[in-house]
Amino acid sequence: MLALAAGTLQPGAAPATAEAAPVPGTTTLTNDAWTFTSRQQPTISNWNGGWSLPVGLDESTGEVNRSFVRLDLDRFTGTGADITRASLRLNRAEACRGRESGFEFWLTSKINARTTWDSEPAWTESLGSYPGSWSCPPPGYDGHDSFHFDVTAPLREALARGDRRVSFGMRSGDEGDPFGRFRLSTNVHVEVSYTTPPPAQPPAIPSSLALSRLVPAAWTQISRDHPDIPNWSGGIHPTIGRDPDSGDRTRVHLRYVVPDLGDGRLLHALVQLRPQSSCQDYERGFALWETGQLTAETTWNNKARWIRKLGETPALPHCSTPGPITIDVTDALLEALAAGRQEITFGLRSRDERDTHGHYVFEPSPELTLYYNRPPGAPTDLKTGSRRKQPTPCVSGDERPYLPDLSAIVWATVPDSAGGPVSARWQWETLAGERLDERVTGANYGPATFAHDFGDARVTDGGVYRWRVRGEDPWAGGEWSQWCEYGVDVTRPATTPTVSSATYPPSPQPGGGPGVAGDFTFSSPGDPDVTGYRYSLDWSTWIDVPALPDGTATVTIRPTSAGDKVLVVHSADRAGNFSLNPRVYLFTVKA
Repeated sequence: MLALAAGTLQPGAAPATAEAAPVPGTTTLTNDAWTFTSRQQPTISNWNGGWSLPVGLDESTGEVNRSFVRLDLDRFTGTGADITRASLRLNRAEACRGRESGFEFWLTSKINARTTWDSEPAWTESLGSYPGSWSCPPPGYDGHDSFHFDVTAPLREALARGDRRVSFGMRSGDEGDPFGRFRLSTNVHVEVSYTTPPPAQPPAIPSSLALSRLVPAAWTQISRDHPDIPNWSGGIHPTIGRDPDSGDRTRVHLRYVVPDLGDGRLLHALVQLRPQSSCQDYERGFALWETGQLTAETTWNNKARWIRKLGETPALPHCSTPGPITIDVTDALLEALAAGRQEITFGLRSRDERDTHGHYVFEPSPELTLYYNRPPGAPTDLKTGSRRKQPTPCVSGDERPYLPDLSAIVWATVPDSAGGPVSARWQWETLAGERLDERVTGANYGPATFAHDFGDARVTDGGVYRWRVRGEDPWAGGEWSQWCEYGVDVTRPATTPTVSSATYPPSPQPGGGPGVAGDFTFSSPGDPDVTGYRYSLDWSTWIDVPALPDGTATVTIRPTSAGDKVLVVHSADRAGNFSLNPRVYLFTVKA
């Protein structure tokens, strides 16, 4: 079983990403069927017959024809595409014959192989015409002897209804006029502009996360045409869908073994697939599933159970952009790990296994990438100080420092193997356990050193307090540090120290001499608040010296010149407060 605790296996929220825009595209549709009807042969079908589409009155025979074409919208079915513009082009099948009358272009009801003059579709909506008479070339001549019609609305409405096909009809504007005779090409083209919904975006992955790239520990490809033959790790390129050459339908299973992530917290798991360039005009898309256990005996007839769909690529009216396709499988992997399973099996299959446009060939060894976070380490370099006292290392008990301020400034370094971002969570309370504050500061990129100021009206002179800290990143909290204690002492010592020296007695009696060392003893009789002294010779550098258990301190001074000297001494307490009034000791160095 993995060492990951179930309580830690929660996906982290991915940082917000900008909303993707719809994807524009263009394509050319051609008619998949055509027919024409004959007034002289009203019951005869001409389904997909002939080399041209006749329209109007033939003066030599008296025949009147009408023609119809059908567009297949199958490539747009299920794509969510929005057609923004569609222009249909009719091409002549013969040259203009001097003078011509116009013709009409209509949206009709559905045509089929039974369409005849007596069984014509309904002419439902006029979409345009080339009216009147003209001499060649005709109006709108574009160099290709073509006629153009806007069919945007009919195609959009057909898609909205879920229709897979739409039909159009052409007839003469005056079927009694012999100059209304046309022959149009059976090849009709529609230039379509459209947008499709933006593709699913993989989660934004912070660069600070650790990752593991896994390739399948085993895989198999199962075949409908060979339903009882196992293909354990056979072949090189996993292939799914209906093969356009053989017609065989295949599916693929991929098994991955997940390593022990230790104290890591899994945040994202992504399967990355790289289809080879095998798209045929448009795509049906494919889906990734979680499946049951994969074995060497897995076949089409002995399938692994398809448990749930984890993600899919959309159906597209065009070929998708080459490149890797990423599918998020985080939830499925978290559930597997929480259940104590070190492996997971995925299945790949086409969304439409009947259509060769759902045929995909993938590059070998699709990767499963795990992104995980390790919590920040235990804080180090803990220090306590204040605005008037230099920081000292974290201690507790009788060794705790005392501060001469009501506010404490504390420091800590938070290690983070991932490199951040990491924040610091501070807790501050009295020695009795009364919580004074808890707050988070940061975030910085680890390892990071943090400083925080603890100040509160509840802090009192003589009180003792403690604090601790831990590192936190957006997904986990690290271990708490030890408790660091400190006391507060803002009252100055009341005692002015005394000074005595056998070598250098008080002026005016001279003593010692230049370069002669003399001991000076400082004392504050009976004052337990005094723990040290600060002194300066002739108002030069100030020097601190601790007191002995009896409250005294002895220092050695070696004057460098003869004459009168001034020794200034303050008594100091445990917090570093100094007596308001110093002792000024005057002595004279013999020449």
